[in-house]
Amino acid sequence: MSASIFSPVQVTNWNDPGDETLRNFRYQVCYGIILLADSIINRADRKAYISVYCEQQDDFLCELPNGKYDAIQIKTSTPENGEWQITDEQILKTIYRFYHIETTYPNYIENYYIVSNTRYADRRSKDVTELAKCPTTFCEAISLLNHNNDNKEGFINTYINIKEYIFKKGISSINDKTLLSVLRRIHWTSGPSRDGFFEFIVQSHLTQIPGISSWQNNKIIKFANEIVLRIFNSSSLSNAQPDRWTVTNSKCNQHIYINHKRIFIDEIKKLVQFYENDNNLASDYYSSYEPIRLAAIDRAMPITSEKMQVGQIQHKHISRIKDLALTAERKLMELSKIPGFDENNIKVIEGMVQSICEEAELSATLNSDGENAYGSKMLSSVYSSLRTVSNNDSKVIYGQPYELLLGVAGLLTEECKIWWSPEFILKGSQI
Repeated sequence: MSASIFSPVQVTNWNDPGDETLRNFRYQVCYGIILLADSIINRADRKAYISVYCEQQDDFLCELPNGKYDAIQIKTSTPENGEWQITDEQILKTIYRFYHIETTYPNYIENYYIVSNTRYADRRSKDVTELAKCPTTFCEAISLLNHNNDNKEGFINTYINIKEYIFKKGISSINDKTLLSVLRRIHWTSGPSRDGFFEFIVQSHLTQIPGISSWQNNKIIKFANEIVLRIFNSSSLSNAQPDRWTVTNSKCNQHIYINHKRIFIDEIKKLVQFYENDNNLASDYYSSYEPIRLAAIDRAMPITSEKMQVGQIQHKHISRIKDLALTAERKLMELSKIPGFDENNIKVIEGMVQSICEEAELSATLNSDGENAYGSKMLSSVYSSLRTVSNNDSKVIYGQPYELLLGVAGLLTEECKIWWSPEFILKGSQI
């Protein structure tokens, strides 16, 4: 293997499996935009759902007005791998999954959907064996298995292969009536290409929601990314504030872990209205804000200690702010890796916290009677104001908890953007 004349950051690694895994998951997340947007538009060729559950029993479980659900599985594949056949491992795995859902939750699923960026096998084939591998043709012909026709043997062999796969998965007793019912209710749907799918979904679906097409492009993209983040969070195993995106029904016996996976269509409608009415989104105010240098903070945080001590803040409060600051730094770094949450979102959080701290400092100095040690009064005001924002205006700081906001105040102190007393020359530091 010869050495490259380029550095490792000048060459794209097309064989990185991590890149492809994340792209496939983002494809799935973005398809959720189609489900949500089309439910608002109420397109004639699409179902209008009440809510969408993310990664609950299936990739998406969509609630219908009649109390039933549609189960949707997203399958991505490299086009070079060829068209999907019903005997492909990934398709068989999905059919097994559908059968498992049907037997576990009978009478709850109205239809099953497989959505893919790759085409399905050609249904025009004259070869009976190949025709029986065509997903759409096979599922349509299932109802004819009890009739005499020339193609019967090929379809029966494919059906037997499906049963054998399910059997190998650990289900020893397979109910033919149930399996046939599942197969007849599978809809084979073609999704957008993996190339430029986000832009396609935004232009072909999101902008069809009344009013959105008249927004500026950066506003549309920001709105789309917020929905992506919402779907991403609802698809995860945990959520710090599950009530942010869900409506809790006191009469419902759902565990809150499941409830946070649910996105109501009405909530998306409210979000559209929020963006429609807000022509000066918070990020616009902090476009030139210089963000905190994450991962560059001294773990001992000596600057914060010195500045808060001079402000005569008690040691227990200093220790708490420092601990929260280190936690906030790690949390912000994690958030920056989530699709739809970027540096601009972090700027908004940091800018909001800094503004509150500066207002608290001004108030503290005006009520200090000429004393320089006004840090405790300032900190008390910061505590109160950040708590108010977290409880009453969480949308502005993207639902982040009170503790993270306090931690950001500590990070800003270490970066010398916040002072707890009149400014002074720090010991052993050059400012």
